[in-house]
Amino acid sequence: MMEKQELKIGQIYRLTDCETQYYCFSIKDKNSNTAIMQCIKTGWTVVCHDIQFAPDGSIYWSHSTNGYFERG
Repeated sequence: MMEKQELKIGQIYRLTDCETQYYCFSIKDKNSNTAIMQCIKTGWTVVCHDIQFAPDGSIYWSHSTNGYFERG
């Protein structure tokens, strides 16, 4: 049986079916796997809802809200 994976603050995750990486800033709701994630390459920060793990350890989510680019 596969161990259930959980999101961890400070961890970098690869998005399923591509090489895009997201940094986990915070977990908003552990029960629904909702977290604030930031794209490493572009700085796009977004609230990701219903985050799931693929068998290869990458992540995907059902939808995202409140996206913005971090100002430098």
